[in-house]
Amino acid sequence: MAVLRSYAIADMARAPQLYPMLQTLQAADVPCLFAGKIAEEVRRASPFLFAFDSAPTLIQRWAAEGPGQAWGLFLTSAEPLETVRRHVRKFMQVRLPDGSGPVLFRFWDPRVFAPFLAATEKDQLTPFFGPIQSWVIESPQGLMRHIQTAGGLKVVPANFQELL
Repeated sequence: MAVLRSYAIADMARAPQLYPMLQTLQAADVPCLFAGKIAEEVRRASPFLFAFDSAPTLIQRWAAEGPGQAWGLFLTSAEPLETVRRHVRKFMQVRLPDGSGPVLFRFWDPRVFAPFLAATEKDQLTPFFGPIQSWVIESPQGLMRHIQTAGGLKVVPANFQELL
């Protein structure tokens, strides 16, 4: 059986204090979700994906200073980083209900993704999960793990320790 890894998507627009820490890591270990060459000012406000085990100091800081700040979200998957990155990038652009767009979907903001996921019909959850076993999203009640089940979405309390 494959081992689940914990990943984070950190939003540098919400957590600019984490950006210098990201710069000390290998670029391949913390890819930006935006593809291609981007201007530094855009990069400083971009979302980055990384596995917990590749950035333990950053995760410790997030656990200490991030709660309640909407710095991003977490997920678990047995797939490697690049597979997870390819999967989550599919959701970065969406069409609005009136058909206009595409527009940027800031799903990595827990204030956006948690209500979106909760409102998603059970038959539409599969595309968002794909290789992802669970999404762990901050809420007013703390971290909540979202798991796809045959009946729809199961939401249970989570904590940083179980992600480590």
